[in-house]
Amino acid sequence: MSTKSISSQGNNVAATIPQYFRIEDDASNGPLSSTRDEILSVESESTNLREQIESIWSHTVAAAAPAIDSISGVEAVNKQRLISLRAQKLAKIAALKEAILAEETARNDELQQIQFQEQELHRIRSQQLPSAIERLSQLSERLQEQMTQLQQQRVELTKVRFLHEARQVKLLSELQSIYPIDPGHREAPLSSNSNNNVNTNNNIGANTTNSLSSSSAAADAIGTGSSASWGGGWSPSAIRGIELVWGGKDLLCSGPGNNAVLRHSSEDELVAAGLSYVAHLLILASKYLAVPLRYQIIFMGSRSMIRDIVSSNSAHSTLPLHRRNVERDRFERALLWLRRDVEQLLSSRGVQFDPAMDLLANLHQLFVCEMCPRIAM
Repeated sequence: MSTKSISSQGNNVAATIPQYFRIEDDASNGPLSSTRDEILSVESESTNLREQIESIWSHTVAAAAPAIDSISGVEAVNKQRLISLRAQKLAKIAALKEAILAEETARNDELQQIQFQEQELHRIRSQQLPSAIERLSQLSERLQEQMTQLQQQRVELTKVRFLHEARQVKLLSELQSIYPIDPGHREAPLSSNSNNNVNTNNNIGANTTNSLSSSSAAADAIGTGSSASWGGGWSPSAIRGIELVWGGKDLLCSGPGNNAVLRHSSEDELVAAGLSYVAHLLILASKYLAVPLRYQIIFMGSRSMIRDIVSSNSAHSTLPLHRRNVERDRFERALLWLRRDVEQLLSSRGVQFDPAMDLLANLHQLFVCEMCPRIAM
């Protein structure tokens, strides 16, 4: 509100005051003539009072003008601020309305998708579920049939395995009847060299090499020998009646004290025949039991050979299993390889190889375990 409007309002108020005290002068009013002067005096006083009021009002208006102007400025500033705040609030409200509208739209879209998926699921359930159940029942029937067939195949496999094992036992029995083995009987020998034969079988290769230098002197001392150099409880092992013993020593038993003295041609042929029996027996037993031998045996009767098929040295990869016209170290290495084949064959069938026993006794143990496992246990 400005100062001009205030002053005009004051003048209007002052102008209305004499109207209440104005009385028209009428000559007919005789009784009131006495009071006319009083009324005029009151009117003059009221005029003076009006002037005073107007002066006071003008002074008041002039004094209040700065405050009124400042209040008007503050009101304008506040009005502008309120307008800006209102605009901001309206903008926020509009943004919230847009966000709510977008969220409602997204929710409606999701609801539509859910409804569509429910319709598809209902359609799938109504159309594909019966076929799926039918197919599942068919698969279940096929599975049951296959389980029955599997059970039958297991029974057949058990029968085949039993027949295969029975066939192996029969073949081994026939092989044993062709090449009967007498494991003999061994006790501690009476010679002074017997103490060296206890714990040396696992290192036969090293013992054979180390004993080559002393074998000639031992040969001269032992000679051809006989079973009399052993205790009365000892009898050598034999295959088809051929004892693989030379000079009183077992040819197929490891140890430095068992180095044979090979000097007589008649005994060479006998040993070669016995080794050919052992070689043929190993070939057939490995074939019947499906065990490939580490060292391949080439059967040629009493002139059989044994070969290391993985050796890089071709000159020493094939060794003879006979003594005639053969170096001693080559023959002893061939015996070592033959012993390793026997050890492999026994290990593959779960039979423990006894280093204290000779080769034929271990082979006899294989036949016992394969054909009479309860007796072996």
